[in-house]
Amino acid sequence: MVGAAPDLWVVPQPSGNEHFVVRGGVGGIAFSLEELLGGAEKLDLLAEQLEDSERELQSIRTALWDLRNDPWNTGAAALDSMDSALGALYAVRVSFQVLGSGVRRSMLDYQAAEQKAALLRAVGLGPEPGTGSAFFQWPPGLDQVESTLGTAPLTAGLLLGIAPGKFAALIAADLVLGRRFGAIRPLVAAIADAHPQLAPRPISAEAGAPQVMTLVPTPAGLLKRVQLLEDLPDPTVEVVRLAGSGSGSPAYVVVIPGTQNSAPLGGSNPFDVAGIAEALGFGSPETTAAVHAALTEAGAVAGDPVVAVGYSQGGIHAMNLAQNDDFLADFDLRYVLTAGSPVGDVQLRPGVESLSLEHRQDWVPGSDGTPNRDARNQVTVTLTDPVATPAGQGLGLGPGHRLDSYVAGAEKVDQSQDPSLVASRGALTGILGTGGTATAVRFTMTRAPATSMVGGASPNVPPRAPAISLGTDGGKAGPAEKGGEDSADRQKQERMRMGRR
Repeated sequence: MVGAAPDLWVVPQPSGNEHFVVRGGVGGIAFSLEELLGGAEKLDLLAEQLEDSERELQSIRTALWDLRNDPWNTGAAALDSMDSALGALYAVRVSFQVLGSGVRRSMLDYQAAEQKAALLRAVGLGPEPGTGSAFFQWPPGLDQVESTLGTAPLTAGLLLGIAPGKFAALIAADLVLGRRFGAIRPLVAAIADAHPQLAPRPISAEAGAPQVMTLVPTPAGLLKRVQLLEDLPDPTVEVVRLAGSGSGSPAYVVVIPGTQNSAPLGGSNPFDVAGIAEALGFGSPETTAAVHAALTEAGAVAGDPVVAVGYSQGGIHAMNLAQNDDFLADFDLRYVLTAGSPVGDVQLRPGVESLSLEHRQDWVPGSDGTPNRDARNQVTVTLTDPVATPAGQGLGLGPGHRLDSYVAGAEKVDQSQDPSLVASRGALTGILGTGGTATAVRFTMTRAPATSMVGGASPNVPPRAPAISLGTDGGKAGPAEKGGEDSADRQKQERMRMGRR
């Protein structure tokens, strides 16, 4: 019914598919309402045109008014027909206006309900748009962690003794940047300030020998490339070059692995736990610079289309590529595929699409405390098939976070006829074509020693929090803002020194 608000308090259940729930994309609520809003605008235009026609007919009727007393079969009949036409036009115009107003009211009701749900989630009271995983379970599920960590930044920040004023500035900075309240990003950044081993440091990328391989350009096929990297002894990013969809330019796939927990914290492995801090707290500046260098060495040039693929921590880095102005200025990043990654606070720019796989039993994607967006260019698949830890293996981060579970789920996604998934796979095919023979170059990634940071911060790490007045400086720019230009200059000089321009 026009004007009715969607019921956001009902946990979505699998519709026509018992393996997963799909949010976002062309089949999502937000896109459907956007389409309705576009229809309402067209109805408004038609109503305006009908109103112009009414005015023209009214002018003609005024000119015919002197004929009202003439015989019926002359001017009086024409005047009567004009009255009937005016009445019909009026009725149609009003119906268009009522319908358009109803669509707009429906859109406003949806937005109000969404804001109410987000506010309740922020204080730990609202339901999550997930699949209803049990709240009290171990390991915790997606909904449990996402709901709990919606308030964790403030609570944990106070427990860890972070100065309230500084922490408030970090949260305010995130809001200024358009991130959603409740994201854990400010907390991670504040913790990193107190623990230097978590601070980002430059990462080098050393290329191996090119290898000819066969690429299967589907979600499952791309995640299987991540599986190959997970089995390697060294932290490795893979860059795959293939002919693409026939646009004339080759296409590139960047594959980024997940967290390598056995690596010493803050050591040479950039995908250790400190890598999570770089990704969640700082936006992956060093990993992005290293990926940029790897793409360039693999032969990519400005404007070449790129697909980024990542699992767990790697998925956060992959999504952060889509937020980095320097990276987007050089490469045409069109698609991001993530699995088991907390990427809820990312809003993609037009022209970039994403497909994010989560699992009902995986708490990791919910660790940012923010559900993924429901948008036309952002599709989220929540896998619902129960999974268990294989006999004889350790629990790790829980069975829901296992990469093989995501690969199995992606194989079902590959076969799905859900409209959002059909469109998402079509976008991927439009970039990579049907796959086939390709060339892969694997890059060993090495984080610089902490001693390399003596004398100043890494040039790739931008000032984290713009100077935000908390009512003490009259709104004047503070030190962070004043130093922004110098930092940007140092970053550009470093990129030029490393040959990335």
